[in-house]
Amino acid sequence: EPPRRVGPLLIGVGVGPGAADLVPPRARTAIATADLVVAASISADAIGRAEAVIRAAGDPLRIERLGIDVTGSDEARSASFDGARDALVDQLDSGKVVAFLTIGDPNMFSVFPRIASAVRGQRPEVPIEMIPGVTAFQELAAASGTVVGDDHQSIRIVNVSRDPADVADLVDDTLGRPSE
Repeated sequence: EPPRRVGPLLIGVGVGPGAADLVPPRARTAIATADLVVAASISADAIGRAEAVIRAAGDPLRIERLGIDVTGSDEARSASFDGARDALVDQLDSGKVVAFLTIGDPNMFSVFPRIASAVRGQRPEVPIEMIPGVTAFQELAAASGTVVGDDHQSIRIVNVSRDPADVADLVDDTLGRPSE
C-alpha cells in the first residue's frame, strides 16, 4: 500500500474521459491515500461525471460532493465557487490531504484551476498538485484510429477567445499565411 501523504495538500485528480478502465494508476493512488475525496456536482444529490467514473471503476470511496452552479447567473456561479473554496479551505485547515476529482485532465476544461486559484488566494502556503488524466480527444483519436500527430506534423495547444477572428488569425499564422 502506498504511504499516506501529509496534509494540508490539495490534489487535482484527472480521472480520464469517462471510461473506468482509463483511470490512471497515479489517480487511483492519490484517491486511495487521500483523507478526503471530493467531486464537483450540480447538487448534493446528483452524481457528477468524475464521481460516476470512479464508482464504475469499483473503487470503494467516500466522496463528498461540492455543488457548482453551471447554469445560473454569473453571481450564482461565483457564489458556488466561493462555497466550494470555503469547504476545501476548512478541510485543508484541519491538515487533510484532499483529492479533487475531475473528468479528463485537471488542466483542460476543468473547474479545478478556478478552485485551486481560489484556495491559493485564501491559503497561499497550501501545496497544490495535479495528476493528469487521459483527455476525451485522446480517447476519441484512439477509438477512431486517428493519428493526432506524427513526425511530419506539429501539434499546438493554445488558448483563444471565442471570437472566430482569433481562431482564423491563429490558423493563418500556423500556416504561414498573411492575416487579413
